[in-house]
Amino acid sequence: MDVKIIREKLAAVLKEQENDTKYRAFLDDYTMLLDEVKVNTDTANLAIEAVKLDQGNNFLDIFAGLEKKQVKDAWKIILNCGEFKKNTDYGTFELMCSFAASALAGDANTYSILGNILTAMVNSAKLPEQEKIDTVAYEIVRELLLEVLPKNTNFPEWETVKMASDHMESFCTIMEYTLALKSVQEAGTDIPAAFNMKMWIAKGRQYVEETRILKEKKKNKPPKRSMELRKLAEHFEKVEEELDKAICETARLTSQIDFLLERLNESERTVSEKDKEIKVQQAEIEELKTRVSQANQEVDERKKLNDAQVQYREDTQAALLQDIARALKPEYGDYAETINVPMNEMLGEIYREKLKQIFKILEQKGIKVGN
Repeated sequence: MDVKIIREKLAAVLKEQENDTKYRAFLDDYTMLLDEVKVNTDTANLAIEAVKLDQGNNFLDIFAGLEKKQVKDAWKIILNCGEFKKNTDYGTFELMCSFAASALAGDANTYSILGNILTAMVNSAKLPEQEKIDTVAYEIVRELLLEVLPKNTNFPEWETVKMASDHMESFCTIMEYTLALKSVQEAGTDIPAAFNMKMWIAKGRQYVEETRILKEKKKNKPPKRSMELRKLAEHFEKVEEELDKAICETARLTSQIDFLLERLNESERTVSEKDKEIKVQQAEIEELKTRVSQANQEVDERKKLNDAQVQYREDTQAALLQDIARALKPEYGDYAETINVPMNEMLGEIYREKLKQIFKILEQKGIKVGN
């Protein structure tokens, strides 16, 4: 594969990161190159240049597939490539954060050089022209390391991490600043490994302090001047070792207690706030219950009133019909007596009068037929 052409395609993608066609064209050639040559100076440089596109995942996949005996040589190639030393726009630092996430997540090849990776990460946290670490670096750590780790990450014992004490202390400082970011604080439990990382860093601080104390004690020990004093010195050395262990254990427990007390205070504050919210919601619920009860009572009263009105109308209507029936009974009697009488002029006049009387009765009862 022509590395120059691949780098030109990478440059085109970095100018137009939204262009999926250009991205796929670069990625196809890049992965083909990785498959062919694995880790060499060209692929290491490209991994750092392309880290903003793939977070170094393609390069990490190849690194993870190396044989155990190839890992150290591959790591030397990465450390000595040009882009690693340049660290342009935190490219090296971003790749090291991804390597650290891979190692802490349990990949065998990266885990075997965890101390080297964390040391490289510390050394690349500042750009060549910077005097101190910028906030941008902590945001990179959050995105590429902290948020990537699962909740059940099995962090190693610090005694097994092979790196200098000052680098270990610097790494702990970087992680502390990352955990203190506003974005991390607001995310809370949405970053699963945050709490365990905080515990691990606290242990790292403690381990660095213990190591410093032991070094100081060894440095200040008086020289043994005679054979007669050797046994006594050995005895006191054992006593001192036990005392050092006790001091270190006390420091560890004190640090752990302080950390747990801090967590307890945070939990108590959270519980207090939740209790207040619950009381407010309970008051709102009681008020709503009162409103519902009043509304139900009003509905019952209105239902009773409506039922009474319906019953009243039905009773009134029945009474009216009975009253009309009684009023028309005499007229019906007269009609019944003449039903078989042949019609004549006189009988017609009588029926006319009877009809007038019937309409009059209906009008009196509230039933008006005519205008």
